[in-house]
Amino acid sequence: MRRLVKNAGGIACLAVLAVLFIGVKAAQAGLIGFNFTGTITNVWVQSSPDNEYLGVSAGTPFRGIFTYDADLPDYNPDPCCGNYGTLAGERGILVTIGSVTIVPWAVTQIIVGNNGGDLFLIYDETSLLFEAGEYLRSVDDVGIRLDDTTGTVFSDDSLPRMLDLNDFDRTSFIAIGDIMSPVFEFDGRIDTLSLIPEPGTLLLLGSGIVGMGAVARRRHRRK
Repeated sequence: MRRLVKNAGGIACLAVLAVLFIGVKAAQAGLIGFNFTGTITNVWVQSSPDNEYLGVSAGTPFRGIFTYDADLPDYNPDPCCGNYGTLAGERGILVTIGSVTIVPWAVTQIIVGNNGGDLFLIYDETSLLFEAGEYLRSVDDVGIRLDDTTGTVFSDDSLPRMLDLNDFDRTSFIAIGDIMSPVFEFDGRIDTLSLIPEPGTLLLLGSGIVGMGAVARRRHRRK
């Protein structure tokens, strides 16, 4: 889990396809989706003094969505900590930061903590990074973490069907690339979060993501 435990045309097309990518089984009754926006607070790049990578620096805004199935089984028997996982590409985090778009590719994990300080954490173990619509590299952890240090948000460790940003005193975003070169890290703050009323409508955004996913996987494997 590592530290988590306007090419407008190209980006717009990629974002549309990637939304479908993480909502392809949206007809399931338990699907929950959220829109979010935020601000990058820190960028670190190995062997670089610039604190900038791919045009992203402190102050760069970002936006995206994340989805999960609220009916997933909890595979942690501890009643104070729920652990949930989904198969590759079924759910996860899609985020656009400047000209960069990050799309989920491997298993998505979700942790719900209800033991003193409450916690909601969703992270993708591997994602694909596109710049101006072109595949560039993999990203090894992409996550959103919401903390309530008062421990009053969750009554148990089940997956929430609603999240209100006002209930949390720390709202963080992170993306880490530490296998491919250069090693980098984006840290950010989640500024807004809103429930998508009917995640099933994501299916209306197009049907080309099957081809997009296949192409991305082939490119990823050739790297």
